[in-house]
Amino acid sequence: MRGGQGAAGGATDDLVADDLAADDLANDDLAADDRAADLADHHAAGDLADDPRLRAAAVAALTLGWGLFGAFVSHAAGLDDVAPDEAHAAVQSLARRIAGI
Repeated sequence: MRGGQGAAGGATDDLVADDLAADDLANDDLAADDRAADLADHHAAGDLADDPRLRAAAVAALTLGWGLFGAFVSHAAGLDDVAPDEAHAAVQSLARRIAGI
């Protein structure tokens, strides 16, 4: 027991701690709602191409896709005269431009 408070004092402390935890969760939910609203406004403005999440996804898809299918796509595009290392470097450059770096 703490400082002579008895069992009831400990229970009160637990309730206060639970209320504080609930307040933290509510604040986290509000922050998430604010972020969602900001993203919705961002998308409504037609700036989806500038969304860093989309850029990251596009770079990942381009990089993974080229790694898996680059030889086939190069052949299909008639790039047989381009060295694979040169094509790979060009794809990396394109990915950096998409990412904005």
